Amino acid sequence: MRYSYQREVIRKVVYNSSSHPTADLIFHEVRKIIPEISLGTVYRNLKQLEKNNIINAIEDSSATRYDCNTEPHHHFKCEKCGELVDVVTSVDDVILDLEAKYNFKIKNTKISFLGFCKKHRKKRST
Repeated sequence: MRYSYQREVIRKVVYNSSSHPTADLIFHEVRKIIPEISLGTVYRNLKQLEKNNIINAIEDSSATRYDCNTEPHHHFKCEKCGELVDVVTSVDDVILDLEAKYNFKIKNTKISFLGFCKKHRKKRST
């Protein structure tokens, strides 16, 4: 992949975010640096960064979100505010059980745990 200033700015925006931003949020941040950039250019470069394993795309119910963490991991999503948090946990035993039960070789896993973050958990328990 050839160097591109626009792609590098987009990559930095994703890497400097801890919120798993959407393309729209990335677009608004990149426009602060490159005012003339188009949303289409942001989308094309995000796809290129994902294709080259520089970032990960996370399919959320409402939009694709982007993650600079390319190591295997899962996510916790708050059902109230939509916060997405990286979860590092082993699912090796589950994978072995599923492979044996369904005679299937699992190559990759993407698990999202749904619930309520600390801020919204207290509100829900009353």
